[in-house]
Amino acid sequence: AEEILAELKHTGLISETRPKGGGAPRLRASPKLRELKDISLRGIDPVQYKIIHQANREVLETLESKLAILKCYPGAIYLHQAQAFLIVDHSTQARTIMAAPREARMLDFYTGP
Repeated sequence: AEEILAELKHTGLISETRPKGGGAPRLRASPKLRELKDISLRGIDPVQYKIIHQANREVLETLESKLAILKCYPGAIYLHQAQAFLIVDHSTQARTIMAAPREARMLDFYTGP
C-alpha cells in the first residue's frame, strides 16, 4: 500500500496535507484524478450500461453488462444511494437503462436477481 501511495504522490494524482493544528496527514485527490471519476474499479467488462434518471437525464451509475441484464430489466426496482427507481426501459443497442424515481415506502414490492 505504501508503494502505491508513493507512486500516486509522485505522479501528482494525490497530495498529502497536514492540518494546521497538527494531527494525522490527509490525502487529497488532484483535479486530474477527479476527472477520472467515470472509470469504474468494480469490474473490467468493456461493455458498460448507463443508468439514466428519466426526469433529469443524469447518469446515475454505470454497470457492467452482466449486472445490467441481471438487475435492470423493465419493471425491476433498482436502488441507488438509498433511492428507489423503477426501470422503465433497457436498450441493448444504446446500452442505456432509463430509471424513474419512486418513493420507496410507497412500493409494495421489490425485485432481486
